[in-house]
Amino acid sequence: MQIISYQLFTVATPPPHHGGSEWLFVKLITDAGIVGWGEAYWIPTAPAMRVALLNEHCERWLLDSDPHQIERQWQESYSCEFTQRPDLGRMACVSACEMACWDIIGKAAGQPIYNLLGGRYHARLRSYTYLYPDTAMTAHGETMSTVQETPALAAERAQAYVEMGFTAIKLDPIGFGSGKQAPWILSPLELRNAEMVVRQVREAVGDKILIAADANRSYAGDVRKAIRIINKLEKFGLDGMEQPVGRDDYKGMAFVRQHVGCPIFADEGVMTVADAVRYIDAGAMDVVALKLWKVGGFIKAREIAALCRAHSIPCHIGSTPGSQLLEAGQLHFAASVADLFLGAEIDMFTSFTEDPASGLEVKNGALTVTDAPGLGINVDLSKATEVC
Repeated sequence: MQIISYQLFTVATPPPHHGGSEWLFVKLITDAGIVGWGEAYWIPTAPAMRVALLNEHCERWLLDSDPHQIERQWQESYSCEFTQRPDLGRMACVSACEMACWDIIGKAAGQPIYNLLGGRYHARLRSYTYLYPDTAMTAHGETMSTVQETPALAAERAQAYVEMGFTAIKLDPIGFGSGKQAPWILSPLELRNAEMVVRQVREAVGDKILIAADANRSYAGDVRKAIRIINKLEKFGLDGMEQPVGRDDYKGMAFVRQHVGCPIFADEGVMTVADAVRYIDAGAMDVVALKLWKVGGFIKAREIAALCRAHSIPCHIGSTPGSQLLEAGQLHFAASVADLFLGAEIDMFTSFTEDPASGLEVKNGALTVTDAPGLGINVDLSKATEVC
């Protein structure tokens, strides 16, 4: 079987543009008549450049190739121009095309992708959610950042998610997403507000609900400030803190981990197997947060997960504000991994409208894993604009 052609599609999201201003899909077409779908997320360029990068990747590495030869495609692309470095644009293109190849392989075999990754370990996955504004809040100008930084709003949304059946939530009480850039000096007022947010959320949801925080590298350059903040938030039953310091500061991560009680997640710090080795050797993480688009797809995510499992480090499947197509890949990977911490942070798509992809559903705070071949996702092209 060979890939004989491909198409790229952009999907503009309606206001308030949850999940980004647009999504970029790739459709691979084989000589057997089987097609595979993938989605490229977080290419940090202008829209036209994103399309050009994915187009170049498909032309150079996918056309006339066998979709089963994923490892060869991955290595040749990653090593081109002697770079071998995990820039986000390249990883997004690699992971999108790898996802589409797995979709083809699964459909050809009549099997869901997780069965090709070792089988379905989890038939049902806890969905672990961020705090997003509801429709009424959005109409009043509230954003994800303002909800998480405002104690009363955060508590209100947390309680609403519990009523929907969620048993794990996540928030950033400091407000990295509000446009600030780390590192910055937190005022006593900001610190007290962060404490108030977590306290009111805990009071609203009770002790049966898991609460984790994401620092998004907010305390880069000031590990003692990170320790101080985490220690204050731990009083309210914090179940984890994600990437408190910079990506490359694995020694700083280890120092923080030694001085706090809650689990420390590595997210931006682990994009490759080599990154995972550095973090493991430094004792810098309790949990590894994996996103397929960040590490380059299923194969590399499995390699990192296997390495971490050998060191008793579980996986957290992180959030990705893409369509259901992108999240379906995350779900198949999560279903095949034995050691999951908190569940799978796959629910953001529930707040999106006009999603061309369908097939996922969060019910009572959990995701049921499909047994349909490939990704098990349908794509409605009437909601997309062909660009190439």
